[in-house]
This record gives sequence, C-alpha cells and structure tokens, in this order.
Amino acid sequence: MFGVLGLHFWSGLLHRSCRLTAQPLRFSPALAEGTCVGWCFDNASVVNVSDVPVNSSLVFQEFCQTNAQCLQSWQSGKDFILWPDAGQDRFCGEYRCEVQPVSSVPPSQLEVLRLLGSADTEITTTCGSSLASDPEYGPEVANSLLAGVNLNNWNTEVIGEARNWGITHFDNVAASFLVVFQSVTLEGWADVMNMVQDAQSTVVGFVYFLLLIVVGSFFLVNVILAIIWDVFLKVREQQLQERDEEEADKGTQEDVQDVPRRGRCACKDFVVQLFLRRNSTDVEKLLWEPSDHRAVRWARAIATNTMFNSGVMTMILVNVLVLSMDRYPEHLVAASVGEVLNYIFNIVFLLECMILHVAVGPMVYWADNAMAFDGVIVLLSVVDIVSDLASGADGGGSAITALRAFRMLRIFKLAKKFPSMKILLTAGVKTLMSMGDFVALLFLIICVFALMAQSFFGGTFMFHPEDGSLVPVQDYRTRCPMGPGEKPICVPRAHFDTFLWSFITIFQILTGENWNTVMYDGMRATGWVATLFFLFVVLFGNFVILNLFLAILMSNFDEQRSKLHEAMESRRELTRAELRDRDRWAWDSNAMPLVPRASSNPRVALPDQLAASLQTKHRGYPEWNSGRTEMLQRARGDVASGPSFSSPGTPSFGGPACVSWRSQPLIR
Repeated sequence: MFGVLGLHFWSGLLHRSCRLTAQPLRFSPALAEGTCVGWCFDNASVVNVSDVPVNSSLVFQEFCQTNAQCLQSWQSGKDFILWPDAGQDRFCGEYRCEVQPVSSVPPSQLEVLRLLGSADTEITTTCGSSLASDPEYGPEVANSLLAGVNLNNWNTEVIGEARNWGITHFDNVAASFLVVFQSVTLEGWADVMNMVQDAQSTVVGFVYFLLLIVVGSFFLVNVILAIIWDVFLKVREQQLQERDEEEADKGTQEDVQDVPRRGRCACKDFVVQLFLRRNSTDVEKLLWEPSDHRAVRWARAIATNTMFNSGVMTMILVNVLVLSMDRYPEHLVAASVGEVLNYIFNIVFLLECMILHVAVGPMVYWADNAMAFDGVIVLLSVVDIVSDLASGADGGGSAITALRAFRMLRIFKLAKKFPSMKILLTAGVKTLMSMGDFVALLFLIICVFALMAQSFFGGTFMFHPEDGSLVPVQDYRTRCPMGPGEKPICVPRAHFDTFLWSFITIFQILTGENWNTVMYDGMRATGWVATLFFLFVVLFGNFVILNLFLAILMSNFDEQRSKLHEAMESRRELTRAELRDRDRWAWDSNAMPLVPRASSNPRVALPDQLAASLQTKHRGYPEWNSGRTEMLQRARGDVASGPSFSSPGTPSFGGPACVSWRSQPLIR
C-alpha cells in the first residue's frame, strides 16, 4: 500500500537536480545538417547561444569528452543530451538551488559557463529534471523545442552518496517496495524523507513517513515478534507435553540425590560444595545463627549490623561517583585524591570480605554466587594496587592498569542490599547461561551467510575514492593502489573479500546498522539482483532469528525469575514454620513463664502487655484456646492458682512461688 502511494506521489521526482546551465546540452555529429534543436554543439563549429557566438569545441572538450557515455555515443554517430549537474547534495523542487562560488568549478569549466551565460561573479544554478514527464522542471520547461525528450543518461546521472547513488526513487513498484522496506527497518528513513521533502512538499513527506513508521515499524514489526513468541510457546509446550508422555510411558522418574559418603577427602568435599552445590546454603540465615567461637560470633554480629551495611553501601555509591569523575587529560589534584580514595575503598571492601570469610567460612563464601562475585572484584582490586605499588610512577602504561576498569563492577554489590535487584541480576545471568544452544545456531547462520556473500560479492566492492564510481576488475591494479592495512584504497570498510570481513559485515546487517549502505554497494557492483540476498538476510536473520532470540530470552528470564520468587517464598514459609514449631514445642514442654502467687507477694501482678501477648501469640493452638479466657481472667485477678485445662499434660499455675524459664524468654 505504501509503495503504491509513494509511486503515485513521487514517481520521477527524485531526478530533479541543480544544474550548471540554463538548459540541456546536445552534442550532435550532424550539427552541420541543421536538424538539431536546442543548444547543439560539436567538436569544431561556432554556434550561437542566446545570440552569443560560442566555440562549441570548448563545450565539447569540457562536458562530452570527459563523459564516457557521451564520447561513446559521439563516436557511434548518435546525438547525446546531458544537463551538467552542479554537484549539490540536495534534490530541488521545494528546495531552491543556491548560487555557487566560482571557485567550486575548475577554471576551464568556468570559462565555458561564462560563455553559456551561467557564470559571472557567481555561478547561477537551475533546477532541472532529466525526464520529459516532469511537468515543472523537465527539459521542455527549459526549452520548448525539447518536448518529449529525455536525457540520455537519465537513469545514471543522479550520483553521490548523499543521494544514495540514484538507487532511492519511486519510479516503479519494485523500487518503491525497496524504499518502504528500508524505512520499516528504521535505517536511513529520515534521509529518504528529506529527499522527497526537498523534491516536492515538506508536509506530504512528513505525513507519509509518519504513518509508514507508526504502522509499518511500530505495529507490524512488533506483530511479527508477537507471532514468533506465540509459535515459540506452542512448540515449547508441545515438546514438554511429549516429554512428559514419554516419561509416563517408561514409568521411570529420575531422582538424583547427591548424598556425601563418609571418609571422603576434605578436598573433594570442597570441590563438590564449590562447583556442584552452589547457592545451597542460606547465607542470610547462617549469619543469624549462634556459634561456639567468639571470633565467628563477632564477625556475624558485624556482618548483620545495620550501620556496617549502610556504611558499605555508602562506600559503593561514593566509589561509583568518584570513578565517574575521571576525564582525560586528568587533573593532577583530582587524580591524587582519586587514588587516595581508591585505597580507602579497597581497604573497606577487603575488610568486608575478610569479615564475611570469618562469619560464614571460605567454603560457603565462594560457593555463593553473589559473594564469589564480590570476592573476585576484591581480588582484582588487590592485584591493581599491588601492580601500582610495584611499577611506581612509570606504571601508567602497563597493561595491568586495565584492571581499573573492573572497579565499576563494584556497583553490582548493591544487589546484595536490594532483594528485587538481586532477583533481576540473578535471573539475567542464568538466562544468558541457558542461551548456549541458540548462540551456536546464530553463529552457524552467520557463517553460512558470510560464505554465501563471499561467493556472490567477493572482489567486486571496488569504488574510486574520489568520485565513487565503480572500478572494473581489470583496472583495479592501476586505479586502486594498496593503502594502509594491506587493503586497496578503493575497497570500502564493509566488504566480502575475506571470511573475517564477510562475517563482520553479515553481523552488522543482522543488527540493522547501516545495512542499506552495504546493499547500495552490492547493487552498484552487481546490479539489482543483489537486493534479493540482502532482503533475505534482513528478513530471516533480523526479523526471525533475532526476534526468536528475544522470545527465548524473555521466556527464560520469566521462568528464572518465577523460580527465584518461589524459592524466596519457600524460604520465608520454612522460616515461619520453624518459628511456629519452636513456639509450639515451648508451650507443650511446660517452658512458659510462671508468676508468683498473689498471696505470697501482693505487689507482683501480670502486666496487660504480657496478657495481650499471651492472648495473640498462640491463637492457633487448640490446647491453649480451651483455657485461654480463664487464664487471662485469673492473670488480671487472683493468680493463686493457674488455669484449669481440660487436656492432660498441660501446664498449671500451682506449685512453688516461682518457676524458672527454660533457656530464654519466649515472650519478648
């Protein structure tokens, strides 16, 4: 639809260009016969141009003899019509051609332009089209005698990288489709919009491309992603169902339990814990557990201290702020202060690492992914400091100073302080680790496309560095000398001459970056048939493969995040269950606090706060509910005798004046 609209709006308009002369020049071998119309020239006669005699040999030498197509047509005895281009990068129409300084053309050409009335103190340029079908700027508008006449080189005269070498136009449906497809990929669409705005109308061009980008790129391309996502989920669900059916048919279920055997070597246990049972220990829970060793108790008390954790977090943020202030060339004072602060940060982080090693032990520390990541960062920082101290003032150029870049990784230490950030970071890492099969598939696809492109376009991307014209293969040794890097100067950076550069160029096309420029070079080198290869690479590689990668990434990320959420919720439920079981054991084992009789010490009474706590703390226990009301009444009144429970074996308030607690108070 948009291709047909572009065909109706701008067919033939992207041939408008600013010209050096007021009308086309016609070089005719039969000038002496008097049948030539327009501004006619040969290589010997004197002709009148606007009642001014002009030596046509000067015009012939300047404009026809330097044009290979014109010279070939002249030698074959045919007329050749051309309209010298002013070399301005923009199409004309709504854009008005500008005057040019006389220094913009060679002196010999300036002399001819003065004879033709186009130059004086400045060069006056005229907007003209190479097509007779253009009603506003065609050759007939400049000279009525040229009605129905097209320029001989109308399809190749628009050149220049700024105008996409004349490839971008709306003259037919195929060219319109190519422009629309390129715009949908969001690559170079603004340049095409600027072209049609210069040639016709700013408003029409803006509205057209606004609708094209919104409908084609923002909507339809994302619909493709949704379709791929839906198909991926269906295929994955079908595979899971088939696997479940196979397992049900076999009647086997794998139940792998890693039970450590006695008598194993401690080194082997360490390896198993470090590599096979990673993240198997709840570090947060371990930090709150008591220990028989005084050093471990002190280390755990410091590691769980709020002030200590807040100070470490502040150090991380200040460290990132200091690193973000680096610049080149660096200020001497700022560099000295930064180095001192870096030593302080390293000491603080090293101290934290040592405290955690004592608190949880080296095995648990390095088996936990988050702590192991912090440990690696600390070790790199220590290596950085040691290398600086060892190299002294001359160590700035050492390769080991590249380790300073790893200081920025310290910001990820904040993940330990924010559970939501830790979940996202962990899910992202696990998702990337599960993408190995797809990465291998992507690598194979890029290799296949690279080999195909190398066979299609190898040795053909050779363009003159000055005018961008295609250099024939037989002339490249004389016109393309070797440049730096053992590469001819006429070969662009993105090419397919070697497998390495073919691989790099294909990867560039898959990412959508400047792929249209590579396609233009392929079309200039081999023709329009090259578009089929580039369209296939973009459609299959970019729209399908990379969107499939995004679908797999989203699915795996959502799955990993759900697993982490479930694991954290299971831990919370387990902790709550342990607390309930411990309190239940305390009440069932008569380990509840008893108070003295009122008659023995009338000043002692059960506080309302303790009564309210007793009322709510064990609301879920049936054996307590039966005597709860009576107990609270007696607690606030005469507590000489305890509540009478219906179930045997429950505690009572009779007995001595005071009964001691168990190990510690149960109601805090």
